[in-house]
Amino acid sequence: MRRELYGWSQWFQRALNGLNDDELRAARVAVQYSDRYGLVSEEEGESWGMLAGRMRRHAVDQRPAVGDWVVSRPMDGGLTRIEAILPRRTVLMRARAGLDMQPQVIAANVDTVFVVAALDREFSPRRIERYLTAVHAGGAQGVVVLNKADLCRDVSAHVERLGPRARDRPVVVLSALHDRHYDGLGGHLRAGRTVALVGSSGVGKSTLLNRLVGHDLQRVTPVRSDAKGRHTTTRRQLVPLPQRGTSGQPCPAGRGLLIDTPGMREFKPWAPEAKVDSSTDGWQGAAPQCRFRDCRHQHEPGCVVNSTAADGALDLGWLEHQRKLKREQRHRQERQDSYARHTARRERRNFARRNHKRNDAEEPEDW
Repeated sequence: MRRELYGWSQWFQRALNGLNDDELRAARVAVQYSDRYGLVSEEEGESWGMLAGRMRRHAVDQRPAVGDWVVSRPMDGGLTRIEAILPRRTVLMRARAGLDMQPQVIAANVDTVFVVAALDREFSPRRIERYLTAVHAGGAQGVVVLNKADLCRDVSAHVERLGPRARDRPVVVLSALHDRHYDGLGGHLRAGRTVALVGSSGVGKSTLLNRLVGHDLQRVTPVRSDAKGRHTTTRRQLVPLPQRGTSGQPCPAGRGLLIDTPGMREFKPWAPEAKVDSSTDGWQGAAPQCRFRDCRHQHEPGCVVNSTAADGALDLGWLEHQRKLKREQRHRQERQDSYARHTARRERRNFARRNHKRNDAEEPEDW
């Protein structure tokens, strides 16, 4: 395969040249199974890779994720050893489920993210806003895809409910089950570009993927009786979108690549607090005019954001949700800093104990 069809660019070439090691080969992570990674490279095609020993000690967000470009070295038995991750152009992250407040990489080096939502009773503009906040923080372009239009009587009313939450992002309304209104997605599916599908369970991501690929790649199951989805997709996977040429044979990655992700019922965007501020033009235009540079847009005097909302130029519900996101990011950062301090103290204490035992063992006996 040609690297360019899988998203290779001068950005990664410069990083690879800086390693000054001709034995290292560049490959892209297509799928992950526990400690093994499915790789796609120009030299070997599809292969399996394992992490080098030092990389296994890295934090979870510093290990390879689907979409990453890595450098590897051939090993015996047909495996390759992953030595390092090339710098990421973009990254989509969330806070891991639970109380450990650790980041989790959903996909890396993505050009566009399709935030898929269903036009049913589970439709939630605030959930869409959370996804868009994470997309903006990671540097990718967000597209809102409203699926299951065949089940909605008033599509325009649902689109209107998005309001400022959709920001200036494109909004595409379609019915993946009935192959309707796919024209809005075509401009984002091009050779060499990577698109990720994210959304809650049951919104139709698997059906949309099957339609774009051209065959039933993912299993599709009906939603539950309470309109909530089932966890059908269990792993993240990089899928090339074929495009049939003049010979009638499919051309791998002819329309770009698609990263399918499992449904997420709980989504906590991992984004710096400043990224939440700059995620919309409405807030971004008013915030720099506040009296205080570190204004939190709550009860501070001279806050232009609050005065703009009071005048009706900003939606109050949207503004309150933005404040909630900022509080979550602040609390998450504080928890992470506290966890890091606790871990550092524990490592220093263990190091001191080991040295104390070693000194006792080496001390000579008294004559």
